[in-house]
Amino acid sequence: MQLDDLAVVVRPRKPWEACDIGVLMAKRWYWPMFVASLLLSLPFVFVVNLGLLFFEEYLYLAPFVFWWTKPLWERIHLQMLSQAVFGALPGPRAVVSAFPRLMGKQLIQTLFWRRLSLSRAFNAPVMQLEGLAGSARKKRIGVLRGEGIDPIRWTTLIGVHVESFLYAAIYLVLLFLIPVELSETVFNLWAQIDSRVFAILNGMTYYLIMLLVMPFYVATGFALYLNRRAELEGWDIEIAFRKLAERDDERTRRPKPKTGTITAALVLGLALSVSTQPTEAQPGEAIQDLANASQAAELMTDILAGPEFHVQETVDVPDIDWDDYFSFDMDNWFFRWLERLFGNDREVDYSFIEVILWTVIGLFIAMLLLRYGKWIREFGSISPRHKREIELPTFLQQAGPEVLPDDVPATAHELWQQGNKRQALALLYRATLRQLIDRHALPIHAGSTEGQCATLIDEHADGATANYFRSLSLSWQQFAYGNMPVGRQQFEKLADNWRARVVEVSLTGGEA
Repeated sequence: MQLDDLAVVVRPRKPWEACDIGVLMAKRWYWPMFVASLLLSLPFVFVVNLGLLFFEEYLYLAPFVFWWTKPLWERIHLQMLSQAVFGALPGPRAVVSAFPRLMGKQLIQTLFWRRLSLSRAFNAPVMQLEGLAGSARKKRIGVLRGEGIDPIRWTTLIGVHVESFLYAAIYLVLLFLIPVELSETVFNLWAQIDSRVFAILNGMTYYLIMLLVMPFYVATGFALYLNRRAELEGWDIEIAFRKLAERDDERTRRPKPKTGTITAALVLGLALSVSTQPTEAQPGEAIQDLANASQAAELMTDILAGPEFHVQETVDVPDIDWDDYFSFDMDNWFFRWLERLFGNDREVDYSFIEVILWTVIGLFIAMLLLRYGKWIREFGSISPRHKREIELPTFLQQAGPEVLPDDVPATAHELWQQGNKRQALALLYRATLRQLIDRHALPIHAGSTEGQCATLIDEHADGATANYFRSLSLSWQQFAYGNMPVGRQQFEKLADNWRARVVEVSLTGGEA
């Protein structure tokens, strides 16, 4: 990746500012992207319409097919943008040659459980440009997202609304442009059009709207991706260092000026500074300026008082009878056109629509289970989980009895007062691990170390519990391995906070 060839100014930006950069990128390379996606997707559109002609009662599903396969056509724009930002916009031949390879990447995942993702435009570069899949892709997306997920999802919602508004606007404009006197005539001519032709025109209308909006949606998602990478990887710092290095090379290659030239320049500058004397303003000029200012103020007052700035106009507002306004005859050309649009003039197999709806519901439930299955297993299970055998690490097995007392903090205080400080700390450590292993099903075994335990708890527990365990583990390591005494105040703090940070958190499901 040659950062010096970037066609955009690289620096960390706010997410919405990055979206503005994406819109500018789409405007700059709009027509090459639009033409490429149009030429490559037209054969697919032709095949879909031709196939549905054999099942003309399902021709109305053509827009749904175009919408469902939209992520495949977005890959064309992403491929072109990824090269255009580095100053190498691919030509039509390069796009066509790369098209089969782009379509084959993770096709099943893209069209099924990733299809309804609101962050699709942001996630696509990770799969297409970085070539990641599976857990590596998931981890990479988690790093790139950070906490700024809202703008990523809002770009998808805005794109859906823009498409919907344009789709409705086309039909409304056609209706508004028809004169009232010719409405019946136009509708009668429209009614003579074959229903199959009308369904195909309806599908092509949405298809063109989808292609018109798509470059802006892909570009905003790609701009958010580039902005996040520039922020994490310090692209702006790297470019700045490269420019400094280039300047340093130019200075070393530049010939040094002669001493006589420098001396002559210094003498000339000194002579010019001595010869120039500042001039003071004369009192008469200041008085004249004040007089001009007062005259200008009087002139502006006279102009504002003139009739040009005091125009009054009478507007007649008609008195509308709202009862008559909303009373209309249902048997007119408009409602007959709506019936024709939605297919009430032909038999429709509604059982097929029911199958589609139940399929969509099933896919949505499966997506929820896949995405939030871990959360459901931990917090949403109806029946209690079966207790599993807990295996503590080896370094704790000889530090005290395996059976925990009923009151862990009180027992720890007693051990500390008796002088058994190691056993007191080990008791808090064992009790904390048992609670967290049972709650989060942590993969801790006999060979686990203190560092591995702390890492697993950081990944699964809440922030307060993880911080508490870090402090407890540090005190245990200092005392057990470093022979460094733990203060009484520090121990009492650990023992007193044990119930709030470990037990009560598991009962409430959050931070106590």
